[in-house]
Amino acid sequence: MKRFTILAAVPAFVMNANAQSAFKKDKVFDNSSLSIQGGLYQPLYGGDILNDFRPALRASFNKYFNTVMGVSLYGETYINNNNGNFESATTCVPFGKGFNETFDWFNVGANALINLSNLFCGYNGQPRVFEIAAEAGIGWAHMNGHPNGYGDDVNSFATTNLALDFNFNVAKDWQINLRPGLQYQEPEHFWRFDIRQAVMQVTAGVTYKFGNDFTYCDKLYTQSDLDALNNKINGLRSDLDAAKRDASNWKNKYEAEANKPAPVAPAAPAPAPIINIENNKLAPVVIFDQGKSIINKTQQPSVQMIATFLKNHPDSKVIIKGYASPEGKAELNQRLSEKRAEAVRNMLINTYNISANRLKSEGLGATSEIFPELDWNRVVIFLEDK
Repeated sequence: MKRFTILAAVPAFVMNANAQSAFKKDKVFDNSSLSIQGGLYQPLYGGDILNDFRPALRASFNKYFNTVMGVSLYGETYINNNNGNFESATTCVPFGKGFNETFDWFNVGANALINLSNLFCGYNGQPRVFEIAAEAGIGWAHMNGHPNGYGDDVNSFATTNLALDFNFNVAKDWQINLRPGLQYQEPEHFWRFDIRQAVMQVTAGVTYKFGNDFTYCDKLYTQSDLDALNNKINGLRSDLDAAKRDASNWKNKYEAEANKPAPVAPAAPAPAPIINIENNKLAPVVIFDQGKSIINKTQQPSVQMIATFLKNHPDSKVIIKGYASPEGKAELNQRLSEKRAEAVRNMLINTYNISANRLKSEGLGATSEIFPELDWNRVVIFLEDK
């Protein structure tokens, strides 16, 4: 009973230790496999090794729930070689004279799987070339004809399995396996662990693996983490909506100015839709995303306002100055500011047909002086070239 208490404690310990790892959730058949093996079973107590062995066939379906812990559902049978002359002292081991069945012993059951390589050496994100796993479990057995001479079939819930799996990963989905093991076969008693009732098992075969191996996540997120992330996303959406409203207000103001009738006096020029804020600095600015030099649709109205200003003032010229926020390396910020200024200049030329000789572009690198918020300094501003 003490042995089974220890065995039952092992899976709980392994699952608790492995719970600290973060993995992507797998599908039902991910990290599962099908094994087909063949080999020999031989009694450990008494008998003739050359005559009392049994050829064996074994199949199992295996599923790992994490990198260490899994379960194996198996079925196996002995093939009677009809040469046995070993008679067990307890007449319980299914070997001996008088067996006429080709398959004289069947066993099905479930074993716990523990990947010892991952348990003691850790998991590096992909399977090793060579791994060792341990198996322990119980099964149900059926014997065709009892060796007590009466020929009765026997059913038993008392088989116990202990084994080691030596696995060689020879391809992405294939393994070669060598499986030495010990099995206690006690049709008439429950778990006495009597050496006279034990057989040694040695099987070898191949395993085909379904699905993917375990893949690390960067982090396991709690619900509070997700709630905080959603709140941040909603805040960014609100900021974006506010920016869109500001751009729409600028556009409406521009259209209102542009649609005003021309003054009656022929000598008076049409009023400029853009006013100077200070000295020769023009009001609109074009704001860019971090690390980008692409003009967003929400920023195009600002460029259009400058184009209208230049069309209404055919003698005016504009200097386009690009900036970057102060994060990052100075060389990168300098190139980024130049690209931003050039992008605005190209839009004025290609989209609004402004003459290139009326436009100058400059990249002035990083700044924190235009706006108090650092993120807002990823901009292009306009100066009238007087």
